Amino acid sequence: MPVALLLAVSVPLRRALDEMAWQVRVRAAIRDTLAHEPLRIVQTRVRVERRQVEVVLVLLGKTSDAEAARARIDLAIRQSAGVVPRVEVLAVPDATAFAGLQSTLLTPPATKAVVAPVPTVDPLDAAREQVRTILASLWPVGAAGAPLTIELEADAGPSLRIRVVHLGAPLGVDGLAVLQKAAALQLARPVELLDAAVPVAALTRSEGDLAFVAVVAMSLARTRTTSALSACVVRPDAETTVADHELARALTPLLAGHPRVSSVAGEAWSVRFVVGACPSPAPAGVGDGGADSGDAAL
Repeated sequence: MPVALLLAVSVPLRRALDEMAWQVRVRAAIRDTLAHEPLRIVQTRVRVERRQVEVVLVLLGKTSDAEAARARIDLAIRQSAGVVPRVEVLAVPDATAFAGLQSTLLTPPATKAVVAPVPTVDPLDAAREQVRTILASLWPVGAAGAPLTIELEADAGPSLRIRVVHLGAPLGVDGLAVLQKAAALQLARPVELLDAAVPVAALTRSEGDLAFVAVVAMSLARTRTTSALSACVVRPDAETTVADHELARALTPLLAGHPRVSSVAGEAWSVRFVVGACPSPAPAGVGDGGADSGDAAL
């Protein structure tokens, strides 16, 4: 019986480990192949799972360049993966082709016909959208809350710097490392994630005034450009102590610089960030209701 149980567990475990090792080996081979590709790649999508490989590329060049690149990539994947991959390579005109087109359009035609501009799709915008889609599919919504903003930050290095604003717990060092590796495998490029977590619970003075001001300032900065989040503030009507007065002096300019702040009167300071508009206050004991940031008594 112990031997049978051991075999029942070890066989599927061995298969899973073999599959994982195969995926890692194939993804590494694909990354190496794309890194040595002579043409400039502006968009990449790679899928490796269940002994199936799919690679979709957008590069700068001509149709003949795309066919040659597809043949090179297909051969390299066959040798490393041992399977027949699905490789699709699309070409967009390079700078030389655009320059030739521009000179043609600037040459005065025989007639005075007006040439309507041809709508084009910016490959960089398409690449940014693909990065957002991939990262959103990998994001641990249950543990950290849904990503509200996924932004690509400018960086001269080889890594993609991606900033994610979310209402929920921080990923932590281990979670961030796992997600970066998964995103790097999907994007075939090093990824550096910036975790801009915003607390779900109301922020109060329970940990001290300095800690309260620090976390409020950080959260306001992270949500200033995230239109989905609003700051809901409760502040006391009166400042009875010197500490109350100093706290109000510190928070008032911070709150005034945020575009989506609603403020109501209450017994003690608190700041809560919510998706959408702040809820309406209770009818009794909360002042004049949740005014918008322009009318809030900050």
